[in-house]
Amino acid sequence: MKKVKTLYDLVLDLTDKNAGRYFTEDEFNRALRMSELELFDECIGATNKKLDNRTNVAYGKTQDTDARLEPFRKNVTKNVVDGELTLPTDCGKITGVYTSRRTPKAIKRIDEDRIGVIFDNPLRSPNEDEIYYLEEKKSLLIFGILESAYITYLKVPTAGKYVSKEVTVTSGSRTVKRREYDDANSVDVEWHERELLDLANRILAKLAIPMKDSFLAQSIQVNKTNE
Repeated sequence: MKKVKTLYDLVLDLTDKNAGRYFTEDEFNRALRMSELELFDECIGATNKKLDNRTNVAYGKTQDTDARLEPFRKNVTKNVVDGELTLPTDCGKITGVYTSRRTPKAIKRIDEDRIGVIFDNPLRSPNEDEIYYLEEKKSLLIFGILESAYITYLKVPTAGKYVSKEVTVTSGSRTVKRREYDDANSVDVEWHERELLDLANRILAKLAIPMKDSFLAQSIQVNKTNE
């Protein structure tokens, strides 16, 4: 099953059912991308709708173990060059940094305020048993002796994309042109099927289509309650 097609058909059906406006594929894809990133940020705790989009500092459940994030878990071993490790381009959130995959020893995260406290002397010699990392936007600064590090992280969702193509259907002497789903040029969404209802609701909101389907609204609320 192609989830992006299922999602597009669901939004289209609900649009017709709720007397919503017409939308193009480009509009759908833009709304889909915004919805995917919005849901991802909520799952990892970057924002929380219930807190009016404020940074989610304290949360009752560890975001890193949220089942909704399962499709985005990745790991990689990266070399440390001159005390710096370049993060993967698709990294959305780091969940762990270790000395190696085979014999993992967790490397402690440090913030800028604590660097001066731990490293009182800027000329101190590196210690093999004392390794820290400072997270920057696209890299990690490694404090200590380390040639490479094993990283576990949550990747940013690949942008889903719905594309259709024009096909010609001939029946007897009648020829009709219509648009059908183009599997070769579409990009499927990576989210689990159970998140499609949530994504559909977000897309409809961004397309400024009023939601009057009580069953869908109730289903989404049940899913959120069970998270």
